[in-house]
Amino acid sequence: MTEPVKHSQPQFLKFTDWLKKMKNVSANPQDLGTDPELEKAISGIANASNEAKEIVTETMAEVFVKQGKVDKAVQLFIKLSFLEPEKSAYFAAKIQQLKGL
Repeated sequence: MTEPVKHSQPQFLKFTDWLKKMKNVSANPQDLGTDPELEKAISGIANASNEAKEIVTETMAEVFVKQGKVDKAVQLFIKLSFLEPEKSAYFAAKIQQLKGL
């Protein structure tokens, strides 16, 4: 005859007892069971996502124009003319218009 399976009841502690128990838990466990290579990859992704990236779009250039930041708009139109050579004449006209030529 087999013994009935005993389910352990959750142990409820008073808050102060729980705090005392938590004081004994290591704040810096040695092994969290994670792969060091995975941790390195995740760290790299996190660092890359925190880097400020410049928005190089025609819309952003137009936003700078509306904000009165003409120099920044001109810089973006110059970058855009290199990124989209098929529209370089269009961007050159925009730059001339902004510079008042």
